[in-house]
Amino acid sequence: MSHLHHFGANKPAPPDGPQAATYVVDTNVILVANGQHPDVSLECSRRCARWLEDLMHTGRIALDEGFEIVREYQHKTHASDGQGAGDAFLRWVLHQLDNPARCDLVKLDSKDTLKKPPHFCVGGHRCGRGQ
Repeated sequence: MSHLHHFGANKPAPPDGPQAATYVVDTNVILVANGQHPDVSLECSRRCARWLEDLMHTGRIALDEGFEIVREYQHKTHASDGQGAGDAFLRWVLHQLDNPARCDLVKLDSKDTLKKPPHFCVGGHRCGRGQ
């Protein structure tokens, strides 16, 4: 898989990529980018990998102050030795935690919940079971 260093610093995001907006990235996107999600096409895996790579160049991420999201990412991927695009994304996240230009830390109230949709969409391409 391609890694962050393969992209030029001034490369704009594609029309369907992150455009300096702030995103909460579902763990499934990371798993699909790593090729770890069953029943997902190779094309969907490639789209997820490219989207994450573009996010690392031009986007921002929102995480909870308690780092529950980061812990879930770490539980499912391998930041230290993983070779996938999702692993590279986790390494990027860990380096951006103290960078307010790239990472928003959000306080979650006890009534807030993180819900996963049954399917997810990257760049207008619907991914999920059987896609």
